[in-house]
Amino acid sequence: MFHGMIYNYRYEDFDNDGSLEFYGIIDNLTGAPSFKKKTIFKITDDVYIPSYKLTRQYVEKEFEKVKQETSVGQNFGNFRYLTSYYAVLGLKEEGIDFIKKNWNFTKLEEQEQYMKGFEQSIKGWEKWWESLKLKEVSS
Repeated sequence: MFHGMIYNYRYEDFDNDGSLEFYGIIDNLTGAPSFKKKTIFKITDDVYIPSYKLTRQYVEKEFEKVKQETSVGQNFGNFRYLTSYYAVLGLKEEGIDFIKKNWNFTKLEEQEQYMKGFEQSIKGWEKWWESLKLKEVSS
């Protein structure tokens, strides 16, 4: 099914079609930043295949929940956590707007460096999402 580590896994019917999908947090250390890759695998011909569509829906729904429950204030950890979701989902403009409005960097250079890292992270995640699309289509 997958070559790498999968943890916090479970079976659940994510698309309400009567068959169980496999959910796991994967870490194969390739293709994307270190943010853990929450992935849903759909069964097709008795084989679990990573599902771009279900994974994307799951992460988007999770992000909406996290935005509601997480306040930034002066907590840089929460700020980074929320910023990482913008990167994972490729929400560049929204993420930059969030960065500018929610954290006062001491120096302009620090903000510019943070934004460069954010944009690099988006590029890595784009590769990850593309790999899921390819795996789903090829099955």
